[in-house]
Amino acid sequence: MKIADITFGMPRNKAALNPAGVAPEGQPTTLSSSLSAAGNAMPCSSSSSGLSGRWASFEALFCSVVEENPDSLALSGGGKNLSFRELKDFSARIAAFVQAQNYGPEAAVGALCERGAMYLAAAIGIMRAGAVYVPVERELPRPRQEAMLRPVRLLVTDRASLHEAEYHRYRNPNITHVLCLDAPNFADALESGGLSSTEYWEHLAELGSDRGWLDDVDARPLDLAQLCRMADSLLQKTGLAPNRAPGSTSGNTQAKGKSVLDIGSGSGVVAQALASASSRYAAVEIARNELDRVHALPCDASVSIHRMEAIDICFLDEQFDLVVLNGVVDCFPGYNYLRRVLDHAVERLTAGGSIFVGAVRDMDRKDDLRAAIREHALATGDQSALLRFEGSAELFVPRRFFSAWAAECPYPVEVKFSPAAPAPSDNGQSGVFRYDVQICRSAHDARPRGTRVMRESFGLRDMEVCPVAPLAAVRPDAAAYIVYTSGSTGLPKGVVVEHRHLLHIIHALRAFSEGCGTVGLVAPLSFDASIQQLAVSLFCGKPLYVMADEERKNPAALCACARKRGIDLCDMTPAFFNVLVDYLQERHQPLPLRRVLLAGEVLRPDVIQKFYAIPGNEDVVLFNVYGPTECTVDSSSFRIDRANHADFTAFPIGRPVEGVTIFVLDKHQRPVPESVTGELWIAGAGVSRGYLNGESADAFTEYAGRRCYRTGDNGFIQNGLVYYRGREDQQVKIRGNRVEIGEVERAVGSFPGVRQVAVVADFYQAGNDKSLAAYVVGGVNPVDLRSYLEQQLPPFCVPDYIVPMVELPLSPNRKVDKRALPSPLGRVEAVAGRCPQGAVEQTLAAIWKRLLGMDVSDAEASFFSMGGHSIMAVRLVAMIEKELSVHIAVNELMAHSSIARLAELIEGKAYVRNSPIIKLCHSEDGKNLFLFHPVGGSVFCYSDLARQLDGRYTLYAVEPAGFQAEKTVLKEVGSLLWTSQRQN
Repeated sequence: MKIADITFGMPRNKAALNPAGVAPEGQPTTLSSSLSAAGNAMPCSSSSSGLSGRWASFEALFCSVVEENPDSLALSGGGKNLSFRELKDFSARIAAFVQAQNYGPEAAVGALCERGAMYLAAAIGIMRAGAVYVPVERELPRPRQEAMLRPVRLLVTDRASLHEAEYHRYRNPNITHVLCLDAPNFADALESGGLSSTEYWEHLAELGSDRGWLDDVDARPLDLAQLCRMADSLLQKTGLAPNRAPGSTSGNTQAKGKSVLDIGSGSGVVAQALASASSRYAAVEIARNELDRVHALPCDASVSIHRMEAIDICFLDEQFDLVVLNGVVDCFPGYNYLRRVLDHAVERLTAGGSIFVGAVRDMDRKDDLRAAIREHALATGDQSALLRFEGSAELFVPRRFFSAWAAECPYPVEVKFSPAAPAPSDNGQSGVFRYDVQICRSAHDARPRGTRVMRESFGLRDMEVCPVAPLAAVRPDAAAYIVYTSGSTGLPKGVVVEHRHLLHIIHALRAFSEGCGTVGLVAPLSFDASIQQLAVSLFCGKPLYVMADEERKNPAALCACARKRGIDLCDMTPAFFNVLVDYLQERHQPLPLRRVLLAGEVLRPDVIQKFYAIPGNEDVVLFNVYGPTECTVDSSSFRIDRANHADFTAFPIGRPVEGVTIFVLDKHQRPVPESVTGELWIAGAGVSRGYLNGESADAFTEYAGRRCYRTGDNGFIQNGLVYYRGREDQQVKIRGNRVEIGEVERAVGSFPGVRQVAVVADFYQAGNDKSLAAYVVGGVNPVDLRSYLEQQLPPFCVPDYIVPMVELPLSPNRKVDKRALPSPLGRVEAVAGRCPQGAVEQTLAAIWKRLLGMDVSDAEASFFSMGGHSIMAVRLVAMIEKELSVHIAVNELMAHSSIARLAELIEGKAYVRNSPIIKLCHSEDGKNLFLFHPVGGSVFCYSDLARQLDGRYTLYAVEPAGFQAEKTVLKEVGSLLWTSQRQN
């Protein structure tokens, strides 16, 4: 049975109603509003004087704030602290770099960085330059990122996001430059990770050689005939093929004398062919079992094996006639990594030698490959290849990458492209989405002298050499930033906000942080709430701390962060606030904040009452803030405190902020009387320019001679306060995020096999927030469908319930009758599996039952496939900590989403290595030796040494601090050294 929508009530007593124009006790006077008549209606409005002086431009305002607080802390987070003076200098350099590129007016500049102070410093620099700031977060699915970055010319990034940034540069022809903020030189920013996992490749190799070669379209393993054709093609192209002349009985003696370095060799058909066709064969591989098989290959060549990553070939002191990278580029962690490997490979070539890069995934044919995979899935009903493709981290490379690398290579080289080896298969398309590259080292440099290579990638030093001049004020009507919202067409809509709108909201919100010190930023940086927090912090001369993901998603971590950082003011969604209140109530702890800005959803009065019932929360002030992105973050607010929190059965969204007017009109665009529900129209200084691509043009219109935005929200005005009463269209709020049902339905419908779909948002469980349920007709696996959607949509758009249906109920007019759809509770298809066993699993099952409202009979089932979502995950983490006394991070829960895997994590059975120090061998009586990583960061190259010293020394290999997440080196090495000194 569905729970009915929240009932929007009125104040319980007349005392709760304020006379028109009179602010409630304690409400900031800057937020008070006045009423003006319009026909028979009384729109709610707030007057605003014209902004001038320091408020005349963004640059003037920013510089004046810096002058007043030069040495005070301005921004912190992500391991970086900036004073106001440092922020001004750093953002000025970013602005100078942007302007030096001469993009023209209103050039869009994207930011794709790790969450932290540098991200917002870049945002300020971009807007000071007169460019348009486009924030994009790393956690968003790649298709969503691609849509958001379409207008961008320059992409500002950091080391951690470099792979994604360069991918978008090659994928998006509009992006001409990438700037890396934390690398002195762009080439110094070396990616790590990717698919270079020893455990993965050794596990795969246990099944036999060549297990990594899969058909691009149907994901089936290539057969022996296909592999042989690939090997023959490689030998032909590299000159290693045997002499096939009539009557010939021996191989090509010239080719037979060649030396070959095979990077990512494997031990299969290609490795056998190369070893047999060369006189000296060196194999580089990270999987030990593959190297063992290489060592045993039947051939006449001198064979040597090297267990190391590709990038560590710089430590080989040999020269080779041919360097082969066949089918391994896919697994590299990024484009700079590939450049470095190519550099090392060229250096190891003999005169006239060459590099063969085989089976490169073609970036320019990626869309064609996706279409072919979808066609295969539709024809066969097998979605495995599609799921693999959408979730893959494999590197796609355009041909222009190799051409650009060759132009900057210190050695003269020639680059030739050819189609990848034909490997006919049942689908007839295998191999057409890849190409081969041959790079020959030339004796003479044929490149035209004096030719200037057009640079596309820049580092910190490039930014620092740009001359910094005083920045001119940006026109008020120039675009300042673009923030995206969910779109009913299936693509997100970009809202263009101008500088005058930005100045308006900074001015209108300045009173919210009165009496507060440090402000904390909880919202995602790609959401307009991050602009709100800039307004109430930096531009009020107060420091802003950008909370890390764990701090902003976990109630315990958020509270600990607030205490440690002295944070007084935070933003958050009501959904997260509900979880936070539960956490505080269970521990009888007050909230360590003075003020909270709540926006994005309807507030639950029962939660507010529970909050103020906790001792110590008496002086905390909550603001119920309302406003669509199209009207520059916030349009109205209502102050809630100890004195008035019990006066309402549903809280108003308050009075308009300064400079804003809210009208209530009927469907004929006529004003309605007080207390009568109509559509909320917003006019005033916050109404943005509109949508980037002109979508929904009728949403921006005129009324009473003023430009307005039609919100689509229903509400009424009573006694000077605006009340919200929901919507009639398909736009909903999920965990504080705006979601268009049409966008979700289109994503579900794009999965092969789905014939019909209906998506509904409702309150399915008492005490929980609104969630999405997708009712699907078609022979699809709900688990596969969910996996697909997670690669297409932001987390809040992925339905919590996927309900298989034989058919959808229809109304008399033959439209889907969503009211007749059954409740998704209890209809999640059970997957055969074992029941929870043991104390930990059974305790987890009991917790899940309380959260999900259903029995959990399968220990292998995913929490998220049973209706769990991100906010519920936060609750689950808190309940586990309370009942099992173990802290689990939310990201760990994502990786261990079943009861079985979560129990293993809790019991310590799942080995999670958080130390950068790896013990390679051990000796009870021997001394300790520490081997620090080479350039590539991998310590695989020390494995042979460890085997030789085993039993005589205890050998530790030290990876770099950034090689894996959350590692520190110096303290751990120091601790081990101190321990060994005591032992010796």
